[in-house]
Amino acid sequence: MAQQVGETCPVASWDEAPYDGLPAPSSPLNGLGKDTWQEAHLPVGKALGRTGRAGELVTEVEGKIADARKANSVFAGKTVTFFNYAGAVLYLIHSNEDTSIKFLRALGFAGVSDTVAAMPNMQGSSGRAEVSPELYSKIEADLIIGTSSDGKLDTLTATPPSPASPP
Repeated sequence: MAQQVGETCPVASWDEAPYDGLPAPSSPLNGLGKDTWQEAHLPVGKALGRTGRAGELVTEVEGKIADARKANSVFAGKTVTFFNYAGAVLYLIHSNEDTSIKFLRALGFAGVSDTVAAMPNMQGSSGRAEVSPELYSKIEADLIIGTSSDGKLDTLTATPPSPASPP
């Protein structure tokens, strides 16, 4: 018989101790994938009563990003594609407005290519495309960054993509 979560690990709601007096967890300000790292960081500093230090850290990191951009001029003008491969599905970020692409642009990259930007949004999501294997060859960029939330990236790279369908 399956055990209930409360039987196997402690469960607390925001109405119970030890959380009394703490602010409720925050959600994205502008929407999933739209908040910058700065926008996500500053409310945490405020919640911890360290607003000043949070601001200092943002300034420090922005300086390090600027230094990295200067030290890596090879990034300038290069297109970039970022995807996550999970559950045998490739989810691609195809919007320059996504926070991940904004970060890469801060490092000097130009952003996503026009071909990638033209990919249709997946249902219920803005700035993300679900790409089937026959369309892998349409993914173009000077740099392609891939991750896998389920550890299956090796599976993707070991399987050659199907040829793309004619346009």
